[in-house]
Amino acid sequence: RKIAYDKGSLDAVGQTKIDGVLNDSFSIDEYNGYLRIAATVIPSDYNNRIMPVPYVEEGGSDVIVEDEVAVDNASIETNALYVLDENLEMTGSIQNLAKEETIHSARFMGDIGYFVTFKQIDPLFSVDLSDPSNPKIIGELKIPGFSDYLHPYGDGKLLGIGLSVDEEGMTTEGVKLSMFDISDPANVKEMDTYTLENVYSTEVSYDYKAALVSAEKNLFGFMAYGDSIEYKMFTYDEAEGFKEVFSKDIVNYGNVRGLYIGETFYLVAGNTVESFTLKGFEKIERAQKAIVRPEFLELAKKGELKRYMSASEKGIVEDVIFSGSRLDVVVNINGIKVTAERSLEKDPVSVGEEVDIIIYRLYVFDEKETYLLENKETQEGDVFYI
Repeated sequence: RKIAYDKGSLDAVGQTKIDGVLNDSFSIDEYNGYLRIAATVIPSDYNNRIMPVPYVEEGGSDVIVEDEVAVDNASIETNALYVLDENLEMTGSIQNLAKEETIHSARFMGDIGYFVTFKQIDPLFSVDLSDPSNPKIIGELKIPGFSDYLHPYGDGKLLGIGLSVDEEGMTTEGVKLSMFDISDPANVKEMDTYTLENVYSTEVSYDYKAALVSAEKNLFGFMAYGDSIEYKMFTYDEAEGFKEVFSKDIVNYGNVRGLYIGETFYLVAGNTVESFTLKGFEKIERAQKAIVRPEFLELAKKGELKRYMSASEKGIVEDVIFSGSRLDVVVNINGIKVTAERSLEKDPVSVGEEVDIIIYRLYVFDEKETYLLENKETQEGDVFYI
């Protein structure tokens, strides 16, 4: 379906049908007014290629044996590439590609498209899409294993992340990293490979957002599952190949993402954020000032008993406001103003008086961001790190 958006309104302006299913969002791409689609065409009788054929032994009961039913080309799984114009009408296509294989990854890059199919070996196809009415296969690189994810990696390079599989396509040897030379799309070459032994899958295979890839920083990373669960980072050099530069065990992994801002790498796992230097990946211990959210503050005069063993901050009273059943007291804590509650039943406070602000829910405050430290058991004098 084609949807148009104008002045806050969404309208359906077209639809079409094609044979096949898409592997992921990278299998469909719009460029210069044309829609390019890489699809795997699954026959309707796909699950019925093998069926039991009964026969009766002489003087015996029915015996069921499996006998392969003849299959013609219409019943074989194939792959296709379609090019549609702005009216969703077919302008060109390539069909019956890589019979009995499925598309595992795709990437369109301007006038060239790349996609990987797999059954026993990994054909990486190159497609010339410069003429939308006549797309052409211009290259086919066959290598063991396959790439689940393809990502441009600088000028003339394409990164592949997938699995290393033996030539029979039966045994998985680990997660495989591949760097392809695509400077000549008609003659794509696998420059380097790296196999992560005892690592059997990555989150990238199911969710491309789980990959951190920066050709500019020459870094890429992802979650790796094997004998342990780890987040790994790699670099690539044409002379030295792939190199692992960071690895961290993940316990409560959930959704784990890596990202960088400036020269700092952040690893986000659930509600935990850890920071590391981008160069060398050294852990950054950031001690920040603990500040609080106003509705979770209580004010105490010196010497008064506190209800909980919470963290506290000292401040100077700047204003006292009568608010019906309570007093709202504006307190200056090292240049930051907060408002705390004070019961009318307690002794009054005066402007200029030094008081304690009782903290029940902590925030970590720095120049750019405020971080909530949820349900933290604290004592006065604690230092909190993020």
